[in-house]
Amino acid sequence: MLFKTLKNKKGQAGLQLLLSGIAMLFLIGIIVMVFVIAGVKLEDAVKTTSSTYVANETLTPSNGTAVALAGNSYADCSATIDYIVNGTNADQLISGVGNYTLSGCLITANGTASTEYLLSPWNVSYTYSYTDNYEAVNVINETYQGIDDTVDWFPTIIVLLAIVVIILLVVLIINAVRGSGLLNQGGA
Repeated sequence: MLFKTLKNKKGQAGLQLLLSGIAMLFLIGIIVMVFVIAGVKLEDAVKTTSSTYVANETLTPSNGTAVALAGNSYADCSATIDYIVNGTNADQLISGVGNYTLSGCLITANGTASTEYLLSPWNVSYTYSYTDNYEAVNVINETYQGIDDTVDWFPTIIVLLAIVVIILLVVLIINAVRGSGLLNQGGA
């Protein structure tokens, strides 16, 4: 019964396929959008941060080489320096302007080997913050990023559906020309 219905609707299968494909992509897009928004909200709800104060951690600076602070092993570590003093002369305060740079929980000394700041260890006091449950946040992040990557296939699917429709239309036109008898008149 279904075959007879399709047989009577010659040439319309391609357009129905295209419309079905576009509707399917639209629904997939809506579902992806919902899951990505939910993933972001879930990540924000699960993500918690902690902070710890460290007093007088002894570091040996080296020019241009980053030295890890105690909290560097934690995910999303970020430090705020309170003060740095010379490890051999606690009265000598080392200011941050030009003497060091801080990136996350890595501190890099700036200067030459003869600079007094690089000749002795530093005692660094700082506060660092980090993400407590990084594994849960990472799983959620990877899940919604994977779902979000699904939409990268949409242009390819649309092009393939358009090619199928064009092929079906060409076949329909060829069959119509054959059926009209134009090919039999004066042909070879």
